[in-house]
Parts: sequence; C-alpha cells; structure tokens
Amino acid sequence: MFFFDKPAVMFGDSSFTKPTSTTNDDGTVYHNTNFDWDTPQIIRVSQSNVKHISMNPNVKHIDEFFLQLTPNGGYTMDEYAIKWYTADKMKGMVQKTYLYCLKDINPDLFEKYEAVYNAADVDTRTSQWMKDTDIFPMVEKIVEMHNFCKDNDDAAAIQQKSRELFVLDVPEAIGQDQELMDKFDELQEWSEGVHTLLDCIDEVSFSPNTDHDLDQNLIKEIKVYLDAKGRLDW
Repeated sequence: MFFFDKPAVMFGDSSFTKPTSTTNDDGTVYHNTNFDWDTPQIIRVSQSNVKHISMNPNVKHIDEFFLQLTPNGGYTMDEYAIKWYTADKMKGMVQKTYLYCLKDINPDLFEKYEAVYNAADVDTRTSQWMKDTDIFPMVEKIVEMHNFCKDNDDAAAIQQKSRELFVLDVPEAIGQDQELMDKFDELQEWSEGVHTLLDCIDEVSFSPNTDHDLDQNLIKEIKVYLDAKGRLDW
C-alpha cells in the first residue's frame, strides 16, 4: 500500500473527465481539476507494480505516512495522519451541539468549541479500516509515547518508556494535535454534570458555524443552572 504525498490532479466530476477551464458570466474561471488539492491519497497496488510506482517521487510507502521523524529525532506521523487521528478521537464533540449556548455565556469557551467541532466534523468512517491493519499498533504506540512525554519531563523515565514501546531510545513523539486535544478535554470536563439537561434543550442546539440569536430569557435560566453546577464562572 502506498500514498500520493502530492497528488498531481483530482477531477471535480469524475475520473473520466478531461481537465478543462471555463469562464463564467461573472468573469470567474472554473477549473474541473482542483489544482490546490494537496491532501494525500492512499492507493493499493499489485505486487507487480510496486517497483514501477516506487519510481514516482510523489509516491511513498504507507509506512512513511504513519512513521516519520521529528527534527529532534523523535517519532511522528504525516500531518494529515495526525489530523485524522485527532479528529477520530474528538468525533463525539460533533454531537454536543448544546455547547452553542456558550456563545452567549462564555465566548472564550465557545471559540474552543468551534475549533474542536470544525476539526472533528469530518467523515472518518471510510478510514476506520486502518485500525485493523498491522500499521495501527505503531500509531497507538506513538500516541502513547506522546502522552507520556506530555506528562513527564524525567529523561530516565522517557528513555525507559521509549525502550518499552520501541526498543530504541526515542526522545519524543508527536501523534496528535495537543492544542486541540487540550480544548477537547476542557470541553469534556465542562460538560460533565450538565450534559443531560443541556442536551434536551433544542433551542440552543446548533452547529457553531451557524448564526442563531438565542432567547435571552432562556439563557438567563441556563446561567442560573450552570452557576449552581459550578460551570458559570469557568
């Protein structure tokens, strides 16, 4: 299995269309080929084609997608693999649309909700098969090392953990977007104890990308409830 690091083209309609450009009445130009598309594309090839496709500098073996080196000699993954893994971990946030009420209650926390929602609101269903491959255990080891290094700064402990996971001495690991995960964890913590009630209020359940004016009388009642739960002054 390989992946295109920088795919040459992607057709807008189907793989059978020829690259064309048309000028609309308003003067804008439409290309049916997306020249700006740079997301890696995973492909399967037969054993007989491996040698041929390996000669393409834009094609790399799938192992390189999930295992790369940081500037400090640690283990990491391709940036898109990190985005995918992080989104998959945070996908539960997409269902918590009641957090839209934070827009009128806690704007700073609402911005974190917006960032996490947009990062998690992607379709990861078609890539779940990756979890059944021989590669995924390495991904989990990188993330485990990532979390260990995040919570520990003792060089000896990090060395011991590295040898436990990788046999080798790896100084660090980056397996997920930690800034987004910190925001996700904070939102999860804030939601504890108030999720059940807020999830029942349809009047505040919206995507953060929409623009709805909330009933301020309802917001006042929610604030009283959140204050009693220790969630108002967060």
